Amino acid sequence: MNEALKEAVAFFKAEAVYGKLFSAFAKKYRSLGRMSGSISLEKYSIGEIETIARFLGMRQDLLLDQNKVSIQAFEKQLAIYRFEGVSLKEIVEAYCGIHLVSNREKREAKLIEKHIFFEKQKESFPNLSYWLQYIQSQPKENRWLHQLIDQDKSEFSDLIRRLNQLVENLPKKPIRLPVFAQQQLGNPHALDRNQWLSRLFLHKLSFDMANIEESPVIEVPNSSEEYSELLLTFNLLRDDITNDITLVNILADTKVENKQAVWRAASQTHTVMNVPIRELLAVESLYPSNSSKKVHIVENSGVFSSIIDEVPQVPLICTHGQFTLATWKCLDLFDESTHFYYASDMDPEGIGMANRLIERYGNRVILWKMDAKSYEKAVSSDNDLTFRRIQQLKGLKSPMLKELKMKMVELKSPAYQEALLDEMIEELENNY
Repeated sequence: MNEALKEAVAFFKAEAVYGKLFSAFAKKYRSLGRMSGSISLEKYSIGEIETIARFLGMRQDLLLDQNKVSIQAFEKQLAIYRFEGVSLKEIVEAYCGIHLVSNREKREAKLIEKHIFFEKQKESFPNLSYWLQYIQSQPKENRWLHQLIDQDKSEFSDLIRRLNQLVENLPKKPIRLPVFAQQQLGNPHALDRNQWLSRLFLHKLSFDMANIEESPVIEVPNSSEEYSELLLTFNLLRDDITNDITLVNILADTKVENKQAVWRAASQTHTVMNVPIRELLAVESLYPSNSSKKVHIVENSGVFSSIIDEVPQVPLICTHGQFTLATWKCLDLFDESTHFYYASDMDPEGIGMANRLIERYGNRVILWKMDAKSYEKAVSSDNDLTFRRIQQLKGLKSPMLKELKMKMVELKSPAYQEALLDEMIEELENNY
């Protein structure tokens, strides 16, 4: 610090008001990138204003009327006090013990620092380079990732190192996720969904899936089943035992001959099977036990059992409510000539599930007892649908559901499968 600057700092240190004023100057500099503008005197005492007025060489009453200090005017006064050659910026920095950088300069420096960080990561981990480039080029879409980087670059680098190990060693055949995590990272819980590494891994797999499908949109799974389905695409199993589907009178072509016999025996005796993902992975294709190319699907286990009681030979699947990974895996195993006759409760949730089925399998889906006429027959008088639940119908776009949606909006009540059970059984008896 030169002598002139020392003298200036000593001069202003003699009055406490300058600490307050210089802090305001610093804030203004950060905002504008220069010593410019003015500072309000709204929160300054009469004594403090008197001191500032004396430095500015103006009457106190005039400064009170003005109620603000021009930063340029303040800087001009430095020459009068023999501080010529010393800038106000230098004085504020020395007085406050800071280095003034504008917010814009900070942002630019941060961008340069982050660019260097990304380039280093891409160089260190070539297998992740395209993914990292996407994150770098799309900060709005990947805000949470940029926030993670900004919080702790060292921690993010460590996460990337472990992610790279996972990506380099993706399994060639199905393996359970905790076992994979143990093999690669020595911790079976490393990919639990509440871990940052798990979120990064999921994002990377979603990015890879978009590239495989040549999709411009990275769709990161929201639901548990979407997550499981994505993992299975890369031979990773979350749960291959309790994730199952119930079916009867369905035959399978399997990768192992003796397993095929199990399906055949169950079909011949009309035995209901709860089939987990583990067994579905051993199946190459599924088909109804008769030659009809029709499979009926219900969501309610009570309805499923009631139908089997009366029509034991019908090829029938029960989803037990929401579609699981086992549901999708099972239905995907039927060839494109097979049609799915789907029935569920007629409420916004049930119609939403029907819409999902139609989105995936198109005109192979035939709505069974899910038309406006059936809805009016089965509509419940005990329950009213809330406005919030009815609003869910707006996002369902399938034309096949249009009339049913309109009638539901009109009557504002659900309808249940059990009310149509006799009709369903009668129809099946006539066809089987």
